Amino acid sequence: MENLTTGFITTLFDWIWTSSLLVVVIVGFILAVKHLFKNKLPIRWHYLLWFIIVVRLLVPWTPESSFSLFNWLPTMSSEQSLTELAPIHPYALVDEGVHNQGNTAATSSASDLAHPSNSADPSTSYTNAVGTTEKTNRLIVWDASLSLYEGLFYVWFLGVLFMTCKFISLNYTFRKQVIKDAITLQDQATISILEQCKQQLNIKRHIPVLLTNQVKSPALYRCLRPHILLPRETIAAFDANEWRYMFLHELIHYKRKDLLVNGLMSTMLVLHWFNPIIWYSYRRMQEDQELSCDDRAISYLRPDEVKAYGYTVIKQMKISSNPSSLIPVTYFRSSSTQIKRRIHMIALFKQRSARWTIVGATLFVLIAAATLTSAKPAIKSADKPVISPSANLDLLKPLKPDIRKQAEASISYIMERLEKSLPLQKVTHLPEQNNWFLEFGGDRAGHQLLWINQDTGKIARAEFGVELSANAVSKALLEETKQLLEQHGDRFTSNMYFHRHLSYDATKEQAMNFSTSLRTKGGVITPKVTLNWANDKLNVKAYPVPLDQVETIYIEQGKLALQKLSGKEKIELQLANRYESEETSHLYLYFNDDRRAYFNLNTKQLYYVEDATERRSKSAVTQQKIHLSALTVVEDIFGTNLQGYTFKLVDNQPGSAVLEKENRSIQIGYTNKGRINSIEITNK
Repeated sequence: MENLTTGFITTLFDWIWTSSLLVVVIVGFILAVKHLFKNKLPIRWHYLLWFIIVVRLLVPWTPESSFSLFNWLPTMSSEQSLTELAPIHPYALVDEGVHNQGNTAATSSASDLAHPSNSADPSTSYTNAVGTTEKTNRLIVWDASLSLYEGLFYVWFLGVLFMTCKFISLNYTFRKQVIKDAITLQDQATISILEQCKQQLNIKRHIPVLLTNQVKSPALYRCLRPHILLPRETIAAFDANEWRYMFLHELIHYKRKDLLVNGLMSTMLVLHWFNPIIWYSYRRMQEDQELSCDDRAISYLRPDEVKAYGYTVIKQMKISSNPSSLIPVTYFRSSSTQIKRRIHMIALFKQRSARWTIVGATLFVLIAAATLTSAKPAIKSADKPVISPSANLDLLKPLKPDIRKQAEASISYIMERLEKSLPLQKVTHLPEQNNWFLEFGGDRAGHQLLWINQDTGKIARAEFGVELSANAVSKALLEETKQLLEQHGDRFTSNMYFHRHLSYDATKEQAMNFSTSLRTKGGVITPKVTLNWANDKLNVKAYPVPLDQVETIYIEQGKLALQKLSGKEKIELQLANRYESEETSHLYLYFNDDRRAYFNLNTKQLYYVEDATERRSKSAVTQQKIHLSALTVVEDIFGTNLQGYTFKLVDNQPGSAVLEKENRSIQIGYTNKGRINSIEITNK
């Protein structure tokens, strides 16, 4: 759970940081377009352009396009991402399959994806950065325990907490004060004006009107149950026509859902509190919101009433004050800095021709296409990327000159194998282990740890996991990946990357383990095809199988087994995946209501069934009850005579039991009621 939380926080922070930087570019682009078209473009399109900012801040992923504005800007690849500022913490960043040997690490991610019961417990994967739990005398030569990345994250997080408290406090206080002193409007003449305006705008919902001292001008308040707030002290200062103008204005805010838009932008201000450009863009957006609302309201007036509408705006401005940006309320009045522009627009009001409406719509679509898409990744043509030397190698100064030279060569070898240069961050001497312990900065994709023999400078042990973009891998690997994806109805996108894992232990008589797998950023989009390479050779492939291509015998056998396991008759196939490695092939069938059946295609045998509609037991269930249930269900589904099998509950896995006999093991899962809900047969 700690790793999942760390990954989510990292993904969230990277998204906030990246989107905030991108929005700065988009704001500049929108301001340039607005200045270029100025009075020619209808004001409602000036307002709608700001919605591009809202969408860009809300969505964590955008499709790649050759039309994207960001193709013309320097891009930040995964090798240059903000996460490289993060230190490697051996307890928090556990790389999956870190201790697996041979080709096991290369196959783990694909098998875990298809078969969750095989997933390793991250808490047991790594215990100590120096490979021992005993107390040792360690000389820490250099330590950057608090990285710039972590510092930025904590500052941002504290800022979000502060802004959230401020947001809640302002809105709670405002609402409390409104509830305390507000009274329902009783003046029938004013209510009649409101009803006429609602009828004119075809609004049928009842919108209460409250008199309060908390506002200085008419305001629309609350998204779900909207109210119109009127200033109690100035209620007699306006005549019937002026109230009509102000009611039209606020009702148009209601009809366009401007309160919802303001609420979303207030949330974005909380998350992006550090970015003054976003605060500025929201202020400009509110100005255009008021202008477009004026434009719409004036369209419902007679030509001779337009000037009177403008005088009402000026009159209201004299008694108004500006509210906080964090209170999602729409006001009829404007600030003094905006009043000239607003009066100018009202004075020059005229119905725009259809031509300019078409121009505005076309411009909006083009700008959205250019800014709500991502740059296409530039693919390098080189067969092998050029890897620059690791940074901070001067931290190796405590090593003897000849040992240091060999250590630098060992580091260079590791980086070439990873196809990514990582900065050295920390050096620790472990005399009791006869090693120097080196920690590198990375992208939080796994450990970046290296043990160097203090007498030779050669690699004693290594554990590395890194992310690589399409730019950073060899052309041969990228082309092979694209071909394999296309073969199974998928394609390579900018959201995909390669995860590379390297492990070695000189105390074990095994070669260096080196694996690569295809993944997606933040799990936003899951690739249809899972690919894994071991030592540069494809050894695992998992991909979806069209249901009409699944052999009937497997479907029927899976249905029958799940009917016996669950006691339900209606079992329908919904998804099928095939898993292929050098040694074996598997077919994974997924049925309705989270039921599944797995087959070994080499032996054509069913070996796993599960009904996950009920959770596994976390409370004690008698061993005798589980044993009796298992005897009946296993024999009924698999035809296996369990005579001679030993039976025991698994102590550290609640809801699990195991039956064993010679070279065969049967793993049982059961519910709180003692019902068997999963069976897995493994030949040792």
